Amino acid sequence: MSSHKKKMLILDNEQPLLETLQINIREFEVIKATTIEEAISIISNGGISFIVADIKLNNKKQGYEVFDRLFYNGRSVPGIVMTSYELSGDEEEYLKKIGVTKLQKIEEGDKRKLSTRIEETAREILNDRHKRLELVTHKVTEYRLGDKEMTALGRTQPIKYFLQEIFDGKYTLGQEEVIRDAMVKACSIMINKKDDNDYGFPRIP
Repeated sequence: MSSHKKKMLILDNEQPLLETLQINIREFEVIKATTIEEAISIISNGGISFIVADIKLNNKKQGYEVFDRLFYNGRSVPGIVMTSYELSGDEEEYLKKIGVTKLQKIEEGDKRKLSTRIEETAREILNDRHKRLELVTHKVTEYRLGDKEMTALGRTQPIKYFLQEIFDGKYTLGQEEVIRDAMVKACSIMINKKDDNDYGFPRIP
């Protein structure tokens, strides 16, 4: 039953594609969104395990902005971006910076359905500790927060130690999620204090 499946949010402004993916993706319960604001509102209610975002939305919005918006508001959900065209050098660099994988909607020589490739990529990322935390580790490195202390599971220690312990497999998946959430909230607070940019993003409680 769907209640036992992990929830995947798919962000795309093409309704027919959303409907097709919702029908064909069986491994996850698919939640649809057509705007970044709608996606953030859904994610703020919790329970989303993975995000699939189309890179081009209406009004010149870039789908990958959802990952940064979430992070700066104290949330992090692993995911991928879909694209039907070759990305520019700047776009490729940005995806590396935020630790998000790219998936071509049409892959030359690959006869698998897009829904199948999405499921397989999501499974691979969710089963890999490093890939699940790639966005977090990029932000920790970018803002040099590894030596900053945070508290999780009743312990206070530098962020880099918590990360290493996760990568060493010292926590259950549930404990890892608690630590990740605490880490993202701590990092977002530190970054917002340190960074002069006015992101203007809606706050997620």
